[in-house]
Amino acid sequence: MTKIEIKACLRAGAAVALAVLTSGILSTGVATAQNESGVGSATPVYGIPPSANTQQALGDPRGVIEGIFSGFFASLGVAIARTDNVNRVPSPIEDSDTITAFTPRLAYRTGLGRHQALIEYTGFAERYQDFDNLDSVDNILRGIIDFDFTEKLDAGIYARWADVNERRGTPGSQVLQIDPNEVEIADFGANLRYGTRAARHMQVRFGANVEDWRYQNNEQAFRDRDTSGAFGEIHYNVTAKTSIFLLGTYREYEYINANATTSDSEETTAQLGAEWQATSKTRGRVSIGQQDKDFKDPTVADTDTTTYNVRIRWQPKSYTGVNLYGSKRFEETNSPLDDFYTSTLWGIAVDHAFTSRWNGNVYYNNTNDDYDSGRDDKYHDFGIGVNYLFRQWLSFGVRYAYIKRDSNIALNNYEENIFGFTLQLRYQRQ
Repeated sequence: MTKIEIKACLRAGAAVALAVLTSGILSTGVATAQNESGVGSATPVYGIPPSANTQQALGDPRGVIEGIFSGFFASLGVAIARTDNVNRVPSPIEDSDTITAFTPRLAYRTGLGRHQALIEYTGFAERYQDFDNLDSVDNILRGIIDFDFTEKLDAGIYARWADVNERRGTPGSQVLQIDPNEVEIADFGANLRYGTRAARHMQVRFGANVEDWRYQNNEQAFRDRDTSGAFGEIHYNVTAKTSIFLLGTYREYEYINANATTSDSEETTAQLGAEWQATSKTRGRVSIGQQDKDFKDPTVADTDTTTYNVRIRWQPKSYTGVNLYGSKRFEETNSPLDDFYTSTLWGIAVDHAFTSRWNGNVYYNNTNDDYDSGRDDKYHDFGIGVNYLFRQWLSFGVRYAYIKRDSNIALNNYEENIFGFTLQLRYQRQ
């Protein structure tokens, strides 16, 4: 097999595997993943979905359209899996169940002169054979327009509506949660970039967004909130493909329920970082700094922490890729007993094409959620999978995942083994 064939296999096979995993199947999917529709982050995060702010930090909060796809893209992922701890509860009260999951995705990308537009729908439905109270359906719709005004000036606007579910046992979930928490999220933002990537030149990037979170069930109204934020980056291009930058962010959280207003806060972040694509084998973005969280209620103590963000992709061979990712930042509360928690995540994932049809991946994540009330949850999250590309439009796979949560609250401890089969259908028209 030639290098070109292997490279094409890795792109197609990885996209197939990641598209299935992106569904969050059994809450163990890829949280953000690049696929051939040009949707998502270039740095996938495997395993159970991270908390909201961590997930955004490891993706691209500016809503940039990535990839080279144009035209219409459609896919459908189907998975059947068996879990030995469906409710994610401590031993010895575990129950097993069989889960069927469906992940449809529709995307259309087109050019508008020099500009580009994308609209995308992603759904996710999972059905449980015995514990039908855990059944859930997610719907996410988003649109992006990227404006290419001149060689130096770009801008973009994006909007997203999501009706999604938080499942028990994931980072940031509640201690006594059983049924999924349903939440509607509306998000709108804009961004601007001025400058070039030429060596020894400056580049600036700015952006702002607003979000509304509204919980729909399980007496979660105390978590309803409006969020607004902005960011600014100043880059100095050391070379055409390497830059150092200063990043500043501001975010305000306003809770709607009067009983939760003690969680109203303002967050500011200052970071120093670097991003590069020095060779065809490596690219990345790394930043570190300080994050401050100031509460509007004088009875709640302000706090700060060291914050960082790491996204590195190393591809030593055309058929092998290694992703290293990490994040530390504040997250919003999920309990009336807490005002916030600090989430720290480190992960590594390897994808490899064995032949033009066979490919696989393996990952490990370590997450630590430290709550201001004293609760401390540690996650160990491992998975491995193999996929077979039967046709360009059809693939099959088999996957195994292991999740363990250790907590200083006994009710939070659990271990789960998941074994499943996947099928992926895809269609693309230029």
